[in-house]
Amino acid sequence: MKKFIIDTTLKNIGIGFFDSKNTIYEKYYKIDKNYNSILIDIIDEALKKSNLELNDFNIFATTLGPGSFTGIRVGLTFIKAIANVYNKKVYGMSTLDVMKSSIDSKERIYPVLDAKRGEVYTVNYNKNSLFYEISPLEEYIKIIKKNDGISVVLKDDYNLVETLQKNSKIKVLLLEKIELKVINNKIEKEQKGLLNIYDLMPVYIRESDAEINLKRKK
Repeated sequence: MKKFIIDTTLKNIGIGFFDSKNTIYEKYYKIDKNYNSILIDIIDEALKKSNLELNDFNIFATTLGPGSFTGIRVGLTFIKAIANVYNKKVYGMSTLDVMKSSIDSKERIYPVLDAKRGEVYTVNYNKNSLFYEISPLEEYIKIIKKNDGISVVLKDDYNLVETLQKNSKIKVLLLEKIELKVINNKIEKEQKGLLNIYDLMPVYIRESDAEINLKRKK
């Protein structure tokens, strides 16, 4: 079963092609956030190098956020459009879930992304359940200390990494990138998680500036 997996939620675009558990192609592209103009060219390059066509894939998958509002929308729109054209199933996974699943540990894992404005995107454990939240960075640090957890952060999230590493009482693990292989492995294990295009929804957590401004006008 061939899978087309993409991540457009953060600073880099990741594209991966997988056949069962085998990697056909995987590459991460540094971009300037101009997703719309570059995405199609990147995908075309990847397909040519892999000698594949879009219709060769059985599943189209993407990260769902949180992250760049524009990036999330572009990735989701592309996946849904292509899956609709070729009548394929889709799959989505939160960026935070990918980060959490990248670490094999019995300790509590707290993936974290910089949400700007002194806030972070992370997860909250509540009676053995888990949900996403936006939290002041100081509060996030307190939770890590209280629960003796592990902070998982992307290496190129420089300001956040620096702040966390200054606190010697926090365990910090750095990830090089969002691992597309993690998404592939999840799909292999959870075939029931495959969706129709209309059921694939983004994980924004925070409202966009446009949504906030619209509410103010109303």
